[in-house]
Amino acid sequence: MFLAILALAFPPSLPGPSASTVTISSGRAAQQVLPSYEPAVLPGDEATYGNVSASWASNVPPALVAVPSIIQPFLNASEIGLVVETVSGSSVTALQTLSYPNGTMRTSTIIGDVRTDGGNLTLWIVAGGLHPGDHLYASSNSQFGVPTINYTVTRVFAAVSRLLNVYNATLTLSGANVAIVACWDQATGILVSADFRLSYNGATPFGTFYAKGSGSVRLTETNLWSATPSFKLNASNLVWELKSASGKDIPITASSLGGFGGQVTIVLIVPMGIQVSGLNPSILSVPVNGSATSTLTITVPPSMAEGRYYVTVAGSKGSGPTSGPSSSVKLTINVVGDFTVSTGTSSLSVQTGSAVTIPVELYSLGLSGQAAVTVSVSLGGLKAAVANSSLALSPGTPSRTNLTVTANRGIVLGSYTVTITGTKGALLHSRVENVTVTAGPGSASTGPFSKILGLDPPVFYGILAAVAVLVIASVLGLRRRARSKAAPS
Repeated sequence: MFLAILALAFPPSLPGPSASTVTISSGRAAQQVLPSYEPAVLPGDEATYGNVSASWASNVPPALVAVPSIIQPFLNASEIGLVVETVSGSSVTALQTLSYPNGTMRTSTIIGDVRTDGGNLTLWIVAGGLHPGDHLYASSNSQFGVPTINYTVTRVFAAVSRLLNVYNATLTLSGANVAIVACWDQATGILVSADFRLSYNGATPFGTFYAKGSGSVRLTETNLWSATPSFKLNASNLVWELKSASGKDIPITASSLGGFGGQVTIVLIVPMGIQVSGLNPSILSVPVNGSATSTLTITVPPSMAEGRYYVTVAGSKGSGPTSGPSSSVKLTINVVGDFTVSTGTSSLSVQTGSAVTIPVELYSLGLSGQAAVTVSVSLGGLKAAVANSSLALSPGTPSRTNLTVTANRGIVLGSYTVTITGTKGALLHSRVENVTVTAGPGSASTGPFSKILGLDPPVFYGILAAVAVLVIASVLGLRRRARSKAAPS
């Protein structure tokens, strides 16, 4: 997607030559050992780009050439923030925040694969540990191939001298001239600077068309390194999905920066409702250039309404939060609601010619709103109905109605099932009740324990049916003989 996005800036439909070439300013042979192409960032790592500038000018109709997506984020923005939210294999998800001079902000989630260049993460984060001659990605669907790191330089970013990987290239994309210089921190793969220039000029029978633009960004702050002894906090993930009435253990790691070593006190800011049942330990001993981990256990009670909540985990140097937090991570907890269906009984018995009523309960686990209640029976003759076909749910509270099961006098005795189903949106839960029908007083109903002339009902009625067939056959045979005798010879 890195070069594919550039190609979208000047599509082949634009007047001008369609050939594409790539010229690398410098480089060297690839190393013998192939890189692993794994992310070197962790959930909770942050980068702030305070020096942002961009421009775009064109007399080409926007329907033909819109503002390139590689420049669009920089236009009018005064700052760009990046927070890594999840890392899974070679896939990275980050929250990007664009800040504007008027105080407004716009956030979006960017997702990509540092191995394949998939998604829209593009140049913001690449694999860590790459070297000159390495491709930026192990593979790419770009029609221009895979970009290659040209060389390394040492520069100061966020007050620390860092070794950077540089990609420096000029490209011709469908007649447009493109120049790119991008630099990533070699150890972490985070973008520290990028400069783009795009220009096109073409004469047509309808006039001369032009399009030109530029973009520039510089990293100004990050928690990935520090000029003074400090630490950073990371979590195994920043975004969690928890069902109501469930819990989760979340590892929180404090890592040494700038040669820091010492105690780190963890404190929490928790929204009302979410429960913290453990933080073990709450004080970490972080070794120099090492790390230490605590386990945060959070629980979502059934009374917690489904929705999005935030838990802030902050760390301070020393054995107490006296100097203010030096690092923090914000966890997003997406609470998913549910409900249960119960009756409080495992079996039910009803006599023929009578009815029985039991309570039905829908218990809300974080859900609000109406839930439909329906019933069905396994065989005819048994009837079942609920008093209310819809119940109002409220988080952490039960909603009740009554189920009435009726057995007709003529029903066959035995076992039946009644299924009670609750439905809310895409959620559906059922409970099956076993119902035994027994003979009521003076009932003529038959069942597995009733006898007719000493025979089970199926046997008795089977013999009766066979006798009836024989009688009918005999009568029909006699009629045929009578007609044949009466016929004239």
